[in-house]
Amino acid sequence: MTALGASTASSTEEISSGLQKFASVAGTVGLSYEYAASAMATITATTRESADVVGTALRTLFARI
Repeated sequence: MTALGASTASSTEEISSGLQKFASVAGTVGLSYEYAASAMATITATTRESADVVGTALRTLFARI
């Protein structure tokens, strides 16, 4: 996760915080941990929204699929 954070300009803390928000839904829909962490890091780095906001948005998105 440290390498992922370094390559996307997101901190490990940000990625972890966001993953806590949507990890259960991600597992339910079959996303791997790696995919979920990558999506979280990429969206957080690109939008610069807080990890909590991104995690909540991803939880809502995947819950509605």
